[in-house]
Amino acid sequence: MSFLLIKVGRDQSNDILIDDERVNAQHLEIFVDVEGNVYLTDLNSLHGTFVNDQRIEGAVELHENDVVKISDAFALNWKDLIRQAKKNSFSIGSDLGNRITLQDSSVDAFHLQLFKDFKGNVFANDLKSVNGTFINGHRIQGVALLKSGDRLKLGKNTYDWNEIFITGTFPKQEIEEKKPVSEPVKEPKVIQKAPEEVKQKQPEKIRPSAEKIPKKPLSKKKKWLAVLLILIIDALLIAWLSSII
Repeated sequence: MSFLLIKVGRDQSNDILIDDERVNAQHLEIFVDVEGNVYLTDLNSLHGTFVNDQRIEGAVELHENDVVKISDAFALNWKDLIRQAKKNSFSIGSDLGNRITLQDSSVDAFHLQLFKDFKGNVFANDLKSVNGTFINGHRIQGVALLKSGDRLKLGKNTYDWNEIFITGTFPKQEIEEKKPVSEPVKEPKVIQKAPEEVKQKQPEKIRPSAEKIPKKPLSKKKKWLAVLLILIIDALLIAWLSSII
């Protein structure tokens, strides 16, 4: 359950370099899909690609006994190329059919493929997994080039892809993703003020009201003088009124 892509041509960017003037810079591709089917594609080459002495156009499926020639000049041992490429490729998943099996419910049966091209570059190919494959925290779609120091995550854990590829197994100690440690929230200091002393109110001084001094009763002599005074006043008033009338 993996795929392979082998590029053949005269340009140095190809996996298989053929230094011949009858070979185009980008001449052909051999593709192996996840089910193991092999396809050969001619990239509009000038001198053509031949299968069983028949020039092809575009892509054709190859079978066990097919003979491939470039420019009708020399044969290409395509089966050896595929065998060599498969040695540098393996799949990872929860199914026992993988070279590396992970017992992880979040990993697909056939989750990921790691493969090395003929130039030594290593690639990760996510096989349309449900939970995805991540490189340095970014989910990849299809094929992505792996670089030194990249961290590969599938399922719940993160791994050193270089160690996986060299040993063909997952390291026993998984690399846990470091989560940023949040600083403890400093609680604001609550300054509790001491309760103010309650000033005790001094009781109001109530001044006692002056006591009424009882009047002494008038003597008889004074009573008579008062009566006499009143009679004199009355007589004077009568005389004054009479003079007016």
